[in-house]
Amino acid sequence: MNMNDIEVYIEYFSCLYSGLYHYVKQIALLRTVGHLKFAYVKFEILKITMHPEDDTVKIRWRIRGISGLKVSLVCSDYVGIS
Repeated sequence: MNMNDIEVYIEYFSCLYSGLYHYVKQIALLRTVGHLKFAYVKFEILKITMHPEDDTVKIRWRIRGISGLKVSLVCSDYVGIS
């Protein structure tokens, strides 16, 4: 398998991207948007499955984050700010 044979289908956007460059670009974009929206961002891989009938590897993943509001509320309780 060549690295340019990578095809990424992002179900949330219903888009199909081909090639390693587009894969890295999309993941970096998702990470950047996640950091803008959340105070803490974590990518979690849920499941990796191999499908030999169509020569694919499917990866289920999600992005988890803690909102800025929640962080500030927790920090204000910890510091004692009312």
